[in-house]
Amino acid sequence: MDNSDYQLNNSHGDNYLLYNNKNNFSFFKKYKIFILIFGFLLLICVIICISIYLSKDNIEKCEEGDEEKCLTCVENKCMNCNIGYKLIEGKCILNYSFKSIYFTSKNNININLLYKDYLNNIIEMSIDDQNINPCTNYTFPVSGNHTVLVLLNLSNLKSLNSLFRGIENIKYIYFSKNFNTVNINNMGMMFFLCTSLTSIDFSNNFITENVKDMSFMFYNCLSLTSINISLFDTKNVENMSHMFELCSSLTSINISFFNTQNVISMNGMFDGCTSLITLDLSNLNTQNLEDMTFMFGECSSLISVNLSNLSNQKLKIIERMFADCTKLKSIDLNNFKTENIINMNSMFLRCTSLENIDISSFDITEVTTFNSMFKDCNSLKTINLPKSETQNIISMSHMFSGCKNLLLIDLSSLNTLKINDMDYLFYNCNSLTSVDISKFISQSPISMSYMFSGCNSLISINFPKLFNKIETKKLDHFFHDCHSLISINLSSFNTEKLESMNHMFYNCYSLIFLNISNFNTKNVNNMNYLFNGCTSLKSIDVSNFNTENLLSMSYLFQDCYSLTSINLSSFDTLKATNMKYLFYNCYNLTYVDISSFSSYSNSTISLFNNKVPKIGVIKLNTQFYNKIKDNIGIFNWTFDIVDL
Repeated sequence: MDNSDYQLNNSHGDNYLLYNNKNNFSFFKKYKIFILIFGFLLLICVIICISIYLSKDNIEKCEEGDEEKCLTCVENKCMNCNIGYKLIEGKCILNYSFKSIYFTSKNNININLLYKDYLNNIIEMSIDDQNINPCTNYTFPVSGNHTVLVLLNLSNLKSLNSLFRGIENIKYIYFSKNFNTVNINNMGMMFFLCTSLTSIDFSNNFITENVKDMSFMFYNCLSLTSINISLFDTKNVENMSHMFELCSSLTSINISFFNTQNVISMNGMFDGCTSLITLDLSNLNTQNLEDMTFMFGECSSLISVNLSNLSNQKLKIIERMFADCTKLKSIDLNNFKTENIINMNSMFLRCTSLENIDISSFDITEVTTFNSMFKDCNSLKTINLPKSETQNIISMSHMFSGCKNLLLIDLSSLNTLKINDMDYLFYNCNSLTSVDISKFISQSPISMSYMFSGCNSLISINFPKLFNKIETKKLDHFFHDCHSLISINLSSFNTEKLESMNHMFYNCYSLIFLNISNFNTKNVNNMNYLFNGCTSLKSIDVSNFNTENLLSMSYLFQDCYSLTSINLSSFDTLKATNMKYLFYNCYNLTYVDISSFSSYSNSTISLFNNKVPKIGVIKLNTQFYNKIKDNIGIFNWTFDIVDL
């Protein structure tokens, strides 16, 4: 193709382009107005979308996170904050230490908000979205739930003891990140008596790593059903006594993660937690623990407690440890260290569901008192006692009292050399048929009141051969209601220091033989009801009784139906002020010798009631006859009157 051809063709192309451009311009010119309107509308849409996007981004940014609570945002900056937050550089910063809910049942009720000692630590405070002057009590104009926000100055505080103590209207507490407790060493009684408290949130900055005292921390928080304390660091805590006492609605609690290596006292820790069902303490390090008194007392719903791995070698006191755990059927104490224990009083008191217990592994060398240890364990059938030395026992009062189903008890290993109190030892052990205390001996005068009282199945007692070396001070109600005893030989008893023996054989209605011929009663002042109800006794020899210090002997032989004669000629009644109904209901009695009786003018004397034989002989002296002749209560009897 030559140049002329190219120029020709090109000129056609330029003409074509020119023609097309003219056509396009004509189209734009023709529809210009529509294009401008469309572009304007598109621009407006873009601006609106950008504004919405920027506004949305700003709102999200203002609202995100727990520390930023903005009411109004402009250009990514907060202009107005909610109550409880402070505006700093366009952001809402948390401005409260804790949020709490209080409840009032009536209008215009003044209630406590915080313990009064913390008034000077309150920086800011708001109630129901209204800022108020700091106060520890407030009058709410209307009833219902009220939200209280408090900012505390914790910087100089070492203790939060009693912070909410006695605040009965508080229902809920949420601790914020501003509640920094890193310097706190005492949280004792912190929620003491917060009886309406149902929830506590410790999930933020609640630090316990330096706390030494948590005693009474949740005492009587009786509305708490559960509590999450999994973040508690307890490695420095020394005192956990009464920590959850009387949290009666608490059904479960997990403290398996607790570091208790420095804890000295857990006295009453769960006492009165009547809804707790199970507890696992097997992982606790209790190497320094000394006191577990009342620890599970009155945990009346507790059916199991795991103490299997406790390292409690320093433990000294376990008094009432399981008292009133009425549903506890068994407990494994084989690894329980007791070598330093000095007090086991009431340890299993009223554990009414316990059927068997093995404490044979206990080292009781240092124990001095076993008072009420198994008292009222009325389902208990067997007890496996320790075999270790027991030379320090002072008292065993009520030890097995009320063990109504106890069939057998072996006390042969007990060393009672220092014992001075055995009152109520087997009281109301209704199922015991025999008791062997043949190895009992003591260097001290012993009180034995009610020792076998209520043992109505008991048919034999093996007393020590050396009982004459045991000095008894009190034998009141000693065999009271021992219905099955037929024969009692007390000739070996040393009663030189005996002071009282009232009701001693009361209602022993099967007793046909009784030997008390060696009793020294010189210091006895009370013989009231001594043989009352001994309906099978046909004779009683009390000729050796020295009654020179006797003050009262009322109803002495009441209901002794089988007695036909009684000789009290050795009785000195000069000091006796009460001789009421001595022979009441002795309706077979036909001979009475009271020839040595005398009395003060103000003595109460009425020997018989109307249930006596019509004919009989009574021997008495002139002075006493003149004293009682108008009130003797017998007729047609022969009065054998002698001179002193």
